[in-house]
Amino acid sequence: MRLDDADLRRAGDGLGLRSRVLAAAALLRAETDGAFPALVVRSESERLGWNEPADRAAAIALALVQSTLRRRGILDARISAFARGGIEAIEPFMRQVFRIATNELIWPGHAAPYAAVHCAVEIVKRTRGPARAGFANAVLRGIARDAAPVDAGEAARHAMPEWLRARLETAWGPDAARALALWSLAEPAPAVRINRGRASPDDVAPAFPGCAPSPWTPFCLRLPIGSGYLIAHAAVRDGLASVQEEGSFLVTDPIPIARGDAFLDACAGRGNKTAAIAERAPDGVRIVAADVNARKLGQLAGEFSRLGLPQPVARTVDWIAAGAGAGAEDGCFDVVLVDAPCTGAGTISRRPEIRWRIGEDDVARLARVQDAVLAATAARLAPGGLLVYAVCSLLPDEGERRIAALLSARPDLHAEPIFPSPPWTRTGAGAVLLPHLSGTDGFFAAALRAS
Repeated sequence: MRLDDADLRRAGDGLGLRSRVLAAAALLRAETDGAFPALVVRSESERLGWNEPADRAAAIALALVQSTLRRRGILDARISAFARGGIEAIEPFMRQVFRIATNELIWPGHAAPYAAVHCAVEIVKRTRGPARAGFANAVLRGIARDAAPVDAGEAARHAMPEWLRARLETAWGPDAARALALWSLAEPAPAVRINRGRASPDDVAPAFPGCAPSPWTPFCLRLPIGSGYLIAHAAVRDGLASVQEEGSFLVTDPIPIARGDAFLDACAGRGNKTAAIAERAPDGVRIVAADVNARKLGQLAGEFSRLGLPQPVARTVDWIAAGAGAGAEDGCFDVVLVDAPCTGAGTISRRPEIRWRIGEDDVARLARVQDAVLAATAARLAPGGLLVYAVCSLLPDEGERRIAALLSARPDLHAEPIFPSPPWTRTGAGAVLLPHLSGTDGFFAAALRAS
């Protein structure tokens, strides 16, 4: 859904208004089309011809979008208290404008209250007319007068959809569910993985001012929030480091790789985990990267070149369609990593839109996908081989229940506890990274050894 371009341009004739118009347009696309907010901010800015020096409006808009998405449930509850009919009765574009303004009203560090109300009312007036601008003014001034700080109870209650909060509480208990809700509202710090084949932590750390070593591994650095566009950083560009979320790295770090092994990354995507394995693999390891998405696989060659690594074998494979025979030309593997498609429910702090995009039906649908991928990839294990399954989710239906189902179907497999505690917490035949304890995204992982 798009608004009339002329209306948007008319509404965004200054930096403050322009950034909020961009943010509202991105939020609308995320809500109605499931679009990725960062991509929408960029594409809308280009479409409307708002390519300013340093992309100031786009940068402000993206920050507004991310914080608004994290807090959307809290914002909607506040707005519904003042808007007749609640948040759903408000026209979709206006709804986003209201959310942005309310976010700025009740969280310190955003615009002054009068500026937040003024910008929102002006945008509504220019895009939706004076009558609706009067409604916006009344609702937002009411919220401003009653802008009490958000307490922990309100935050935990509205941080995510009720179904997701309930499932996390059932899985991990009320205290952990509350801690996870509060974690999901915080902006996460970025991290980089050190290319141990080219540099040491002492070599790389000075290039990232304010960084701190991960408490769990010397080969990952935690960076301050607001560290900028890390892909363009000199240390990353030169292959000394890679941008990778810390929990994602902790999935791969304990996986044993020996000289002469054949290693399969079955759902490699763009190859971040594949490269993390390759950086420490001894000579003679054969690495095969497979994925259903050929476009993503196409990025592996450039990534491995940047890191100074031998090129992996790339295979476009649909494990579900091809079943146990998929990739048969590559024989069997000593180590198979299955970073399976999942809801991403463990990443809702870093990717806040996910919590509003997924539903309970998605959990059941993806569980069927995960079972199919596991069955097909487990069939590629050599005798004595190791299968590592991982999902960036804390929902047992995507984690320990999938492993229990595989163990039931394959009695020749048995669990092998390779994930150390801490930061991992054992659960069933696997382990989880609970973000409020690990300081990372949330993951489930399990390792199974073939007889």
